[in-house]
Amino acid sequence: MTEQYQQQALQYTNQQLQVFMHELKPAILLDSAENAQLIHRYLDRNNLLPTVGSLHRAVAALQDVLTWTVRPNPRLVSPDAVAATPATPEPPKELTHADLMEQARKFAEREAKRIQQEKLENSEADFWKRKKAAEAKEAAEKEALVQEVCKRDTEAMIAEFVCDRHNGPGVDWGRTEHMRGDMRGIAVRVNGKTDWKQTKAAINKLRFKVESTTTLEQWHQILADHGVRIPPCKAR
Repeated sequence: MTEQYQQQALQYTNQQLQVFMHELKPAILLDSAENAQLIHRYLDRNNLLPTVGSLHRAVAALQDVLTWTVRPNPRLVSPDAVAATPATPEPPKELTHADLMEQARKFAEREAKRIQQEKLENSEADFWKRKKAAEAKEAAEKEALVQEVCKRDTEAMIAEFVCDRHNGPGVDWGRTEHMRGDMRGIAVRVNGKTDWKQTKAAINKLRFKVESTTTLEQWHQILADHGVRIPPCKAR
């Protein structure tokens, strides 16, 4: 038997013994590590598989050295008495060495699959993938906030723009509304969407080219010089 199978068989024996001590042992037998160790040694010495029957036989054979909560009646812990007790029935058949090895093999396969799955879920590549996705989401949220702020700033900047009269004090509302309308028609698009950060910068640059005496003809020339094409406005 290979070292791997020996380890698997030992693990299986320990599991069966743990189940027996917690659920199938005589009620007056103390559930302790010392008792479990004595039973384990008995199985090893006698080359017994950890079946329910062999575990009860070990208890019967070791009753004088095991620790009990109440001193047992030998008849109550004898193999025959235990086998007749409904709470601890014998299994339909004893596990053979081949059965034990098959169970150990299946257990090892399940453990290998579980470990592999955990490695995949916690792999470095998966970690960096999640980190990159989180950073992209955070960047998109920040950019959306910047775009919203720039949009509000652009609308406020256009609303504050006015032109003075040529022939006296006061605001020339005709020219003012005309130029405001042209400014509202300006949009710098990136990937088919208005980029308000670039749009704000473009309108701000044009606004500083305008003086209080700038005529509409001069204004249209400023737009043309900067490559700005304004769609025809229905209401001027």
